[in-house]
Amino acid sequence: MTRIKNNLAFATHQFFQHNGFIYIHTPLITGADCEGAGEMFQVTTILPESGLIKDIPQVDGKIDYGKEFFKKVTNLTVSGQLAVENFCCALSNVYTFGPTFRAEVSHTSRHMAEFWMIEPELAFADVFDTMECAEAYIQFCIRYILENNKEDLEFFDKKKPGQIEYLRKLVNGPFARASYSQAIEILLKVISILFSVFKRELFLRMKSSGVLIWHLSMKDIFAIMSSISQLYFITIPRTSKLFT
Repeated sequence: MTRIKNNLAFATHQFFQHNGFIYIHTPLITGADCEGAGEMFQVTTILPESGLIKDIPQVDGKIDYGKEFFKKVTNLTVSGQLAVENFCCALSNVYTFGPTFRAEVSHTSRHMAEFWMIEPELAFADVFDTMECAEAYIQFCIRYILENNKEDLEFFDKKKPGQIEYLRKLVNGPFARASYSQAIEILLKVISILFSVFKRELFLRMKSSGVLIWHLSMKDIFAIMSSISQLYFITIPRTSKLFT
């Protein structure tokens, strides 16, 4: 698994570098919450060695964050997107690839406190351009490990037959695409209960026979958001979701 992760990281840089993207290092310690993407781990230098609450710097009964190293509240980043968007405006296509941290209290395999996230920013592109980029990236990475991690994949295939065949299917054809409404129509053909948005996505991921990209306007879920903003999900059967 470590060898595969190594090659996936290498393939990530290779794909974006060969396609003209510039690699940007974004801060790990930040005062920004990006998009409110998740609960954050706070970074502090004012906890006293004594461990006593009375020794924490305070002003008017509240914690004096002016005594912090950065003179304000800071956290481990949940996303480098906010920082990398600025570079996109100046340098065109860019990407950041590094650790991000989420402090939600969850002990399932679908939530991690720390993980590495790839965040490309494309200039002068729409949601369909970014979907094309995401598909090409995923297929490039899978193709790379199929060519360079044969023994490792064969080992996993012995433990659970069909893994290599499944990976080959992912790289041998275009991903299916559907609007959010079309995705829900697919869902309702097999189940009549109306799930929450996240349960719908999970159900589609578990039951889909192939990769499905589905896009939506923010207004479809959050009425207060601008209808111009767009999102898309890539759901991969039995495994995970990529969200952009």
